[in-house]
Amino acid sequence: MHSQNARRVDDSIFVEFDLHFTIKNVGGVAAYKWQLIIDQLKAPAEGRHSDYLFDRAKFPPYSGVRHGGISLDPTILPSLSTKETKHLGVFLQPSAKQVALETDLLRLFSNETELWYRIVSEFSRGESKKTKIADYLDVAKVARWIISEIEGAQK
Repeated sequence: MHSQNARRVDDSIFVEFDLHFTIKNVGGVAAYKWQLIIDQLKAPAEGRHSDYLFDRAKFPPYSGVRHGGISLDPTILPSLSTKETKHLGVFLQPSAKQVALETDLLRLFSNETELWYRIVSEFSRGESKKTKIADYLDVAKVARWIISEIEGAQK
């Protein structure tokens, strides 16, 4: 999980994260057509479900550069792997104090918050798997980074 940008949006702070996955072809034939699907986010913070966005098209406008691209050949040969990135945007409470940001990040990404995903192909609907975002999130580091981004944008 990597923070990509943070900015003030109306009365909140919007943060974009890149979620990095490694997909390995354990089968005996090449995987020509496949896709990583985010199925759901379980146990989000109560009353905050709309603060999580997985569709980049629904993210608030951003004038900076976003990283990303389209793979020209997504084929994964047997026993090999590839990297896939999905995007997650979250709205945080409007405080620029580290303790308040850490508290809000911990509410949004508690140990009960699970991200369910699967890899589908032309042969399979995929098996649902889960991960806890909190396992990949250094809250104090992200809060410091958000503050530096917000302060840098105000200069």
